[in-house]
Amino acid sequence: MKRLRSRYIILLSSLLTLIITLRFISLGSLSLIDPSEGRYALISKLMLETGNFLMPQVVGHDGVMIEFWGKPPLFFWATALSYYIFGINEFSARIPSFLSMLAVIGSCFFFARHFWGSITAILTALILSSSVLFYIYGGLCQVDMLLTTSVSIAMLGFARYVDAKARARSYRWWGCLFFISLAVGFIVKGPIAVVLPGVSVVLWTLWTRRWSDFFRLPYFTGGLIFLLITTPWFYFAEQKSPGFLYYFFFQENILRYATNQYGDKYGTAHPIFYGASWLFVGLAFFPWTFYILADAWNRCRNSSTSSRCTLNWTDKLALCWGITPPLFFCFSNGLLIGYMLPALPGLALYLSRRFSRKDLTAVLRLPKLTLTLNIAIIRILCVTTVTVFLAALGFYISVEPFKENFSLVAAVIVCSILVIFVVNQTLSHPRHFVEKLTLCTVMAVSSATFSISGYLSDSSSTTELLTRLVEQNTGRHLNFPFGIPYSAFVYSPLKLESDLAEAVDSDDNEREIVAIPKKKLSTLEEQLALSDDHDLIQSFRTPNWIVYHKN
Repeated sequence: MKRLRSRYIILLSSLLTLIITLRFISLGSLSLIDPSEGRYALISKLMLETGNFLMPQVVGHDGVMIEFWGKPPLFFWATALSYYIFGINEFSARIPSFLSMLAVIGSCFFFARHFWGSITAILTALILSSSVLFYIYGGLCQVDMLLTTSVSIAMLGFARYVDAKARARSYRWWGCLFFISLAVGFIVKGPIAVVLPGVSVVLWTLWTRRWSDFFRLPYFTGGLIFLLITTPWFYFAEQKSPGFLYYFFFQENILRYATNQYGDKYGTAHPIFYGASWLFVGLAFFPWTFYILADAWNRCRNSSTSSRCTLNWTDKLALCWGITPPLFFCFSNGLLIGYMLPALPGLALYLSRRFSRKDLTAVLRLPKLTLTLNIAIIRILCVTTVTVFLAALGFYISVEPFKENFSLVAAVIVCSILVIFVVNQTLSHPRHFVEKLTLCTVMAVSSATFSISGYLSDSSSTTELLTRLVEQNTGRHLNFPFGIPYSAFVYSPLKLESDLAEAVDSDDNEREIVAIPKKKLSTLEEQLALSDDHDLIQSFRTPNWIVYHKN
């Protein structure tokens, strides 16, 4: 039995290593995606080039450099350090998020190992690392993964504080770790780094009624540590840029939560219906969402007192951690799916606990239902993997990408064959379904990342466009009449401008290259119709851009 347990741990560890390796080697395979990745990569680049590490700066769509008041600087410091070590490229821009992903996995692993054992710890790491949103954001130049790291370490510190206090050990150090993590998160993204762990702990206290654990946290010492870490930067930032504190705390946080018309200086709001956070967290935790829902259904169906008592205080803490982000953002209509990232570690801990205790047998009582659910999910992932791969293949070999439906038809045929001859053979019973589901999810997302990287580089970034322009028109001015994408400042050696009137009417031969997004083509045609003198001629086009030059 001990040998079998060791082999199982080796199997799970090998699979986890494979997942991390796949994510690492794919960091540089995708161009920086506008607007968020391009903006954050540009801020870090400007920070390194100008030597101004106090107040982040960004170039607006009009080409003018302005101060960036939207986020504190810790993530940009980390990315600038990565640029300094590895150079300015996609790989180095995403290294901080990848390292943050490892830190989140590690904190959840140590949480589960301390309270539940090695197998549950590795299951937690597998479930978390194969969740779709977590895997994707582990390789994006975004602040959310670093925020998730601070939340995860804070929750680990609180759990160890409660455990050490119960064992009459020195627990204040763990309480201080809780506040240190809150302070670090505060310099990553502001008050939300305090709100999410704080609400989780309050919900847990109300549920368990362990009032002494809550009230005996080292608030005085922890508060001093928090202020010592956070106050200096905010003080000097306000001294350098008066009005920053008002904009950041009131507009960027309070108003942004309450309304999508909060006066965003750097982009547009993302209005969405109330309650969308629950849909987003379900998509983010895919494919494990089904098992969370199955567990919830089982507990609602068997809502007796004995059933409720199966959750101990650590289970309840993980569950409160997992539901806090969707619950908090449920009342906000300005929402992005990345806001749900801090929920995933808590959900992964809770679900791995259910699997390790074999509660899934109670959740899905019918063997046929278990088998059908597992195979259905994995079939969907297999079909998605091959479909995306073949569709991308059609993109590369077709004369006019995605104009033909042949690649999609071929993908459906090949996928059907694979499902019949491969999936049915390998998934004939539900044994080791967690490992199979994990592997299929990661392979699906990885293949999608590699396969559509060329398409995304053109549709959501400027790297392909600028590569062709540099080859054909090196040294000339490039004009983006409808605003310069952030990634263009990261990639382009050309002088960039943004002025529609100059693009249409200027006689300066240096301003003869004009790049127009296809979605803005009708606007350009209207402007040209109003102009009496224009001689723009189409030079070439890509799936997302149309490039003109002066005759």
